[in-house]
Amino acid sequence: MELAVAMGITVIVTGLTLQAFMAAQQTNQIGSNILETNQNVRAGMSYMTRDLIQTGNGIPTGGVPVPSGTGSRPINRPGPVAMTFPAGQVLQAVTTGRDLGPRVDGQATDLITVLFADRSLAIDDFPLAAITNGGTRARVDARTPITGGPAAIRTGDVILFTNARGNALQTVTGTDGGQTMFFDAGDAFAFNQVNTQFGGISSLDDQNGVFPPTTATRVTMVTYYIDAVTNPQVPRLVRRRNFEPAIAVALVIDNVQITYDLIDGSNAINPALVNVPEPVAPNTAAQIRKINLFLSGRSESIDTRSRQTFRTNLATQLSLRGLAYVDRYQ
Repeated sequence: MELAVAMGITVIVTGLTLQAFMAAQQTNQIGSNILETNQNVRAGMSYMTRDLIQTGNGIPTGGVPVPSGTGSRPINRPGPVAMTFPAGQVLQAVTTGRDLGPRVDGQATDLITVLFADRSLAIDDFPLAAITNGGTRARVDARTPITGGPAAIRTGDVILFTNARGNALQTVTGTDGGQTMFFDAGDAFAFNQVNTQFGGISSLDDQNGVFPPTTATRVTMVTYYIDAVTNPQVPRLVRRRNFEPAIAVALVIDNVQITYDLIDGSNAINPALVNVPEPVAPNTAAQIRKINLFLSGRSESIDTRSRQTFRTNLATQLSLRGLAYVDRYQ
């Protein structure tokens, strides 16, 4: 009788202990899922905010002309698949991408491409020493070394040329190890088109092969989108600088939605259009002044009790510093 009573008490205590242990384990799993998901969404938002707030910095008002017309080819755009920028003669500081990202859980996602000056190497402190070979070679002033160090000019960098005749973008295809940058044809973007009707480096000379005083600025193009291919079960928010390989900045991000606030010439202080998925003619991306950003994420693990993942989202609005300031005194 005593043995039976002892065994019964032992079974009850053991059962209660196991139940408490399992409850603690489940609580810990829930806490881990919540923490992990919040950290991922916040990390993605932090990266995007840091880049998007710089949009337009150092970029000419109205964007930069690109090769167009007779003899031109479409300009390639970084993204999850092969794509090109919208047809046109100007590349804006913001290029929208409504529903151009992959579908995740049946939901179409957005991507965005922005352009801003890279101030880590001030090659625009002095005019270029020379532009030769029809614009396929450019020598930087010796007072600004472009080789050696983490900020050195590298293959794949994008350079903005500016002179009295306008602006043009070129992609670095190499250097001579000294002060000369190469801009040969066949670059990833297809910026290096020297024999086009409009746009491109050839539009900046005096039509006799001579370039007026010209400055060069290194610019950065950043594209954000969801990568649902590397691991379809764990979609990732990726950041792609120029045409370099995409780098994951946040895991298990399953939705990116972006809208825009626009201004027009008759109302330069307050937005004329709010939460626009993308500008529609007669409006253009040149009118974008604010970005409304929404990110959604989920936990990688499933809650053992509910058999569901934990989900969360963040939303913010960014005023684009390089584009937001307008002349209010007219």
